Amino acid sequence: MRVRTMLAATTALALLLSACSGATTPGGGTQAPAGGGVLRLNGAINPDSMDPALIASRVPGEIVTTLFESLVRLDDKGEPAPGIAEKWSVSPDGLTYTFTLRKNAKWTDGHNVTAQDFVYSYERSLRPETAAPLAANLYYIKNGIPYNKGTLKDASQLGLMAMDDYTLMTALEAPTTFWLKLTAFFNMLPVHKETVEGKKDWTTKPETYISNGPFKLKSWTPNQEITVVRNPDYWNKGEVKLDEITWKMINDSNTAYQSFLAGELDAVTPPPALTAQLIKDGKAKVYPAARTDFVRLNNTKAPFTNAKVRKALAYSLERTPLVDQVLQGQQKPGLGFIPVGLSSGAGEFRAKAGATIFKEDAAQAKTLLADGLKELNLTAFPDVALDYITGDVNKKIVEVLQAQWKKNLGIDVKLNAMERSTLIAAMRAGQYNWQLYSTGADFDDAINLLTQFQTGDGYNYGKYSNKQYDALIDVALKEPNAEKRAQAMVDAEKIFIVQDMGIVPLYYGTQTQVQQPNLKGVRIFTAATNDYSRASVK
Repeated sequence: MRVRTMLAATTALALLLSACSGATTPGGGTQAPAGGGVLRLNGAINPDSMDPALIASRVPGEIVTTLFESLVRLDDKGEPAPGIAEKWSVSPDGLTYTFTLRKNAKWTDGHNVTAQDFVYSYERSLRPETAAPLAANLYYIKNGIPYNKGTLKDASQLGLMAMDDYTLMTALEAPTTFWLKLTAFFNMLPVHKETVEGKKDWTTKPETYISNGPFKLKSWTPNQEITVVRNPDYWNKGEVKLDEITWKMINDSNTAYQSFLAGELDAVTPPPALTAQLIKDGKAKVYPAARTDFVRLNNTKAPFTNAKVRKALAYSLERTPLVDQVLQGQQKPGLGFIPVGLSSGAGEFRAKAGATIFKEDAAQAKTLLADGLKELNLTAFPDVALDYITGDVNKKIVEVLQAQWKKNLGIDVKLNAMERSTLIAAMRAGQYNWQLYSTGADFDDAINLLTQFQTGDGYNYGKYSNKQYDALIDVALKEPNAEKRAQAMVDAEKIFIVQDMGIVPLYYGTQTQVQQPNLKGVRIFTAATNDYSRASVK
């Protein structure tokens, strides 16, 4: 497929973008190193998909990141390094990125990876019928939004063009400083057109799972394990040290930790009850994670249609005991939406917006709840169960919320454990009232998390809607001045949380891992999925 690029004039940020121009590639090994080894990880739950375009959660993203490679791959410092693209350049206005693809990159069926593969994959993710959950990551492409919304039907109007087999051009709506990093994310991975269109269930069998990354699929036993093996045709196979990686599906942190102690797993997230001591003893490491855990509210269903009720639920919670006594992984109470450590494009977001933008206040919460229920003509908080994904950690969290709402608001909240796939399906269909959830950044910019609450966004499963909020996000998507753009996002968060409380923020997440001492080379990122493709076990 060949798509003609559409360009538009704009200004500013060109120098920042040009600093990324002209990157060159390391030579790339021709022989796999000796030693090999098998890395054993815990995936916790069965992936809902292994199609990069259809994945919406972290662990499946980590798995496909070993199976595929995009234009760039993040290095050990989280910076873009050459992947399938051996170099790139950026136009002076910061709108056009031209990637030169390497000619020795191949699919596992032996065919070369070409620029047309990226054009096809990006266009496919933007098609409305694909229903890609993270399609908004491609909205920075010229005309990406109207094409995804279905108001633009002509794919040739997208800012994509395969200039020849090994030259890809992407044209953007506005200068986007994080575009290179974003192309490394799992929903930006290329897929093999003939396979995707010719085999409906291509992701389920190794023989039909055509990929282009450091590893290839060996087996997938649903709800048990996924195993990938070294790809001998990977262009940079000299950097791949492992023979295999296996993800077990153990959905209980205590069981997973016991498997780790028995030497059956190489890295796990420890149970909350043990986390603080393991950190204190230096046996567990804590890594930053640009993630916010929250209660998603269906803003179209009573009583969550009322802002006073939503605020009451948020104000009445005590977050410090939750993070310090239950989670114990150095998480931070979430008294805003955007997590600590995420950029605004003009400095750290929380430093600009303030560490807290609302306060916990049980007395005010009681008043707000009474007023809100009265406005809804309700005499009591309705019997609506809080949904959560089955698992011991989630169970502990919702039990704390349940107890605090009983103590501070006098309401009885029932809890409803659901398998992940069932909860996701209900969420996407809008067939839920409220649920425990989390959202993590795909790249280091707050806009990544803010866009999902715009009216009509495909990831706006709570159906939150505010025209002022929408307008501010539109400004942030197109404003070339970094300070003005950052202020638009700060103002948008205030509307979302302070004015409307569209969700109930709980805490800002971290990543805690215990690792076997012989595990080396894992790339753990704050605002991207972890990369195990360069790890080793010695």
